[in-house]
Amino acid sequence: MRRYFNYFTIDAFSTMLYGESLNCLKRGSDLVNAETPEGEVYQAPFIQSLLDATHINTVLGMEAGLLPFSKKLFSWHPYKKAGVDFDNIIRHCTKARFTSKEN
Repeated sequence: MRRYFNYFTIDAFSTMLYGESLNCLKRGSDLVNAETPEGEVYQAPFIQSLLDATHINTVLGMEAGLLPFSKKLFSWHPYKKAGVDFDNIIRHCTKARFTSKEN
């Protein structure tokens, strides 16, 4: 039941932010499109990407002065990929919103 509340929340916020639902509730899945800066579109899990990105951002942000060092130190960490996935999800949704005809 909790997962469906999460899907509903994702759909509600995507509708408010981007004018279009990501249809997670309808599909029963949080796999959504993500887009790399090079334009490659792929599927990424929204919830896990958000949670992992929050973890790594908390760790990296604890001591801002050490960010240049800690960013390199944690570049291998699996949470780093999740952060990139979350950025790519947002990139894809934002790009789709700005290129839609209904702006």
